[in-house]
Amino acid sequence: MFVITSTSPVYCTVIYRPLKPNSNFLPEFSDFMADVIVRYDKVIMAGDFNFHMDDATNIPAAEFIRVTESFNLLHQKGPQKM
Repeated sequence: MFVITSTSPVYCTVIYRPLKPNSNFLPEFSDFMADVIVRYDKVIMAGDFNFHMDDATNIPAAEFIRVTESFNLLHQKGPQKM
């Protein structure tokens, strides 16, 4: 985690979610974002969340999308693997 200071602070974070199932990830991620959003107007988040975002039947991915949308976060669409 680091903060870039310019005319207004930009909060930058990198998050990695291992493939191993973790029922605490989404509630903890939501709590983390709730804290960050009230402190910073600008947030840059990068990471590997290991959700199959292209699978409409993937319940954890759908829940992750719901959480990100609740914070008005944008995510990259399309191929993301290199």
